[in-house]
Amino acid sequence: YEVNKKTGLNTGLFRYVFDPEGIQTSRAISEEPQSIRAMLERELGIYQGDIAKGYKPEEAQEKVNILTETLNQLEDLHIIWYVVKEVGQQHGWHVDGVITTTDVTNVKEIPEIGDEIEKEQETSQFEETHFDADKVADNVEVDIHLQEHKDWNEIKTSVHIRTDAESVTINLPLPPEYIVEQDDFAVRIFNYYYKEFELTHEITHDEHGITISITGIDPTFIQQLKGKFGDGLTVEIHSYTTQLETIWEALKNSTVTTGKPCTLKGQITSAYAPEDIVPIE
Repeated sequence: YEVNKKTGLNTGLFRYVFDPEGIQTSRAISEEPQSIRAMLERELGIYQGDIAKGYKPEEAQEKVNILTETLNQLEDLHIIWYVVKEVGQQHGWHVDGVITTTDVTNVKEIPEIGDEIEKEQETSQFEETHFDADKVADNVEVDIHLQEHKDWNEIKTSVHIRTDAESVTINLPLPPEYIVEQDDFAVRIFNYYYKEFELTHEITHDEHGITISITGIDPTFIQQLKGKFGDGLTVEIHSYTTQLETIWEALKNSTVTTGKPCTLKGQITSAYAPEDIVPIE
């Protein structure tokens, strides 16, 4: 929440999330308002309409040029949503975000926004919410899901590490002839991707299927995450198959082992058989 520094009183924003890295704010956003492309194309349409109407055509054309150039660089851009707050009326929410290049991970690095935040912090302070790490689930949760896509066959494996497991090994016993060599691996903290993170992992394809090995899990870091964000570390692995025949039956026999004994939970599911759920224990 936001507190006026002079009076020490809450400014009226009791539900207020501010995070210049856009990590904490992701907890308050169930779905991003729009994609970058959708927002840019919407703005582009507005300024193109201004040109057609003859309303400030030079200014509008300048905006059109900037937006068009930005649309051609989408792969190098991302959005940092840094403010989520309840305003105006009950359940009326406002979100502030900025489109920036992927090398920028903190909005304070952007001069205009950094200056604005600095001025705001001169008059206000933001009280952080902390979590009791000991009250956060102490387990490893694994969800293996056969996804439905129009153009490819994909298995998404999500590993939620909330304890000192030391290591986690998952085997998807697929027929070797059906396995596509490409695998995608990403570390996440809530909805924020960490593309560079020192977490040792190895994915092997052999006669046993796909084996995912995650090691180098730092228990101190896990506890820090639980205290700061109310959750541990999430790892996502996307695997691909050449066809769906026999895949679901094979996937049901997937196994999970941990380096240290710990509580293990999760499930194996398929978009093609939503009623068929295999628990992981």
